[in-house]
Amino acid sequence: MKVTPFVPSDYQEATAGAVSMGNPQVVAEMFATKGPAFTARQGACVIACAGVMLFWPGVGEAWSVLSPCAAEHPMIHRHVKRGLAGIIESHGLWRVQATVLDGFAKGERWITRLGFQFESAMPAFGPKGETYNRYAIVRKHR
Repeated sequence: MKVTPFVPSDYQEATAGAVSMGNPQVVAEMFATKGPAFTARQGACVIACAGVMLFWPGVGEAWSVLSPCAAEHPMIHRHVKRGLAGIIESHGLWRVQATVLDGFAKGERWITRLGFQFESAMPAFGPKGETYNRYAIVRKHR
């Protein structure tokens, strides 16, 4: 598996045919310009893209997109966890938050395996009024 810096075309490749929460080009460009991000590939297949959008010093929003290829690569969890830890350390983040669609059991299990803790439900947060759940990793502020 090869890990490279994220570029917008990686997002578009990983999400081909999937429903997006916004204009895929705009979302991909936002992910590429708002903070550190990486892409994991196996051969020609994008397995996952992940990163953290930086809000202000110390705080960011984690995001990830797994392609259909991800199911064939269980080691992707380790790569994403290491990448996230590296971003947190190198940017001195004391809070990284993320959202997961309420009831999306795989997403909820994965976010907790990455070290996030449930904080709250966010009713009517989604683009169609769906409830999302907020998770966060909070470290002691230096």
